[in-house]
Amino acid sequence: MAEATIELPPPFQVPEVFRDIDFTVSAEENTNKLLDELTAIDPRPSDEEIAHAVLAQQTIYEMLAAAGAVTRASCSPGPARAKPAPSSPR
Repeated sequence: MAEATIELPPPFQVPEVFRDIDFTVSAEENTNKLLDELTAIDPRPSDEEIAHAVLAQQTIYEMLAAAGAVTRASCSPGPARAKPAPSSPR
């Protein structure tokens, strides 16, 4: 009988805009940390953008915690970039 083996994922790095979600603390503590980070961004994201980020993180936290995850990262938005000017028709 063949022995069972465990294949580990290859090591990787994530961009700096990703931040850890700490599964050793509550979802509320992670949400408060995210709110502090988002409201410190200049220019500040809109209330709608903040609400979306919080809801997304809470959903990720709950789903991954229920699946037994021990680590996870999410993306925090940075300052808004200028939108490119629309190109003129040719």
